Amino acid sequence: MRIRLHDPNLISDLRFVFERSGFIVADDAPDAVVVTAPAEMEPKRAEEDSALILMLWRAMHPGVTAERPD
Repeated sequence: MRIRLHDPNLISDLRFVFERSGFIVADDAPDAVVVTAPAEMEPKRAEEDSALILMLWRAMHPGVTAERPD
C-alpha cells in the first residue's frame, strides 16, 4: 500500500508506527512510503491492520492529509 502525506516532515513518524506493528516500510518519494505486510501475515488481516493503523495515525495527527492513491 502506498501512502502519501501532504506534510513530508511526518514521514518518519508514519514509518515508525507501521514498523513498530511489524510492517515493512520503504521510501517511495520524499512525501510517500510503500507499506508491505510481513510474509507470514494473511492478506485479509494485513489489509485490516494497515487500515486501522492508518486510521489511528490520522486521528493522532488532525489536519494532516494522508492518502492512499491506489
